Amino acid sequence: MDDCVAIGNLVDANNVELLRKENIDLIIDVRTAFDFDFSELSHTLIFERAKKITILLVALYSLKAKVLVHCLEGIDRTPFIVMLYIAQRNSMTFKDAYELVKQRRPTTRFHWNWLEDYEDFLGGLKEVSARQELKME
Repeated sequence: MDDCVAIGNLVDANNVELLRKENIDLIIDVRTAFDFDFSELSHTLIFERAKKITILLVALYSLKAKVLVHCLEGIDRTPFIVMLYIAQRNSMTFKDAYELVKQRRPTTRFHWNWLEDYEDFLGGLKEVSARQELKME
């Protein structure tokens, strides 16, 4: 996706030759953030984890660490997380970040409802933060 973050799948994550060839420093398996059918875990927990992974990727970018981000197939969950990272790192809209991810990884399947739910989650965080600031005044 950029100089530091690559999208892959489980096969890529286990391909030691490819990892060495691409000078990958770290591997992040985003399956830890999602359950398989996206319904058993609460959306809040999923999005808290997604936000943490996004923050981690931005921090790793600042260290110039090369990271392979993957899930099982690399077509849903991984592009979603990388889209969040691209948007945050480049101050882009999620839609523009999605277009960049889709352009570079055409097999991407995007679930717009995930993005809508994530935006609701972020909105809720802003409301909590604003309430906390009011309490401090």
